[in-house]
Amino acid sequence: MAAALDRLKDFVETCWREISRNELTEPEATRRSRELQDGILVHRQKNPLVFDWIYECRRQDYEEQMGVSAEEMVVQINRR
Repeated sequence: MAAALDRLKDFVETCWREISRNELTEPEATRRSRELQDGILVHRQKNPLVFDWIYECRRQDYEEQMGVSAEEMVVQINRR
């Protein structure tokens, strides 16, 4: 399970790097976006859901991490 998530994360980071450097065409970025969504779906189908109470305990931390990451990505794009 962790290896599959690491592969998805690596895929996203590679795509982001290429997008931020203008190395991907729009059609290629669209194709990779579809590939990412398919990978996420397959992962969810193969792995059990997390109990709601566990999710709720960690939700705020995850949202804060996501917010910081998103802000960093916006800064990267704006530097171009």
